[in-house]
Amino acid sequence: MMLGSALKEMIHRSGMTQAALASAAGYSTLSSVTTPIMKNNMNVATLIKFANIMGYDLMLVRREQAEPEYPIKIDAIGNGGV
Repeated sequence: MMLGSALKEMIHRSGMTQAALASAAGYSTLSSVTTPIMKNNMNVATLIKFANIMGYDLMLVRREQAEPEYPIKIDAIGNGGV
């Protein structure tokens, strides 16, 4: 699934609108949400912020793993982090 489609699905499942997400994220324009969705491109920090607002966690899960691993949860991006 492309990033834009995934974001639309998260917004739909959360019961929010794109306008409500933009407002909750502190943006004054709706295009702050719609443009990354249309372009399928977003800063990871923004993706985490949107996910948190909508009640989601960003997780990393290994593909095609024989034994299931615990996913790696990404909470936030620090200014000096790795």
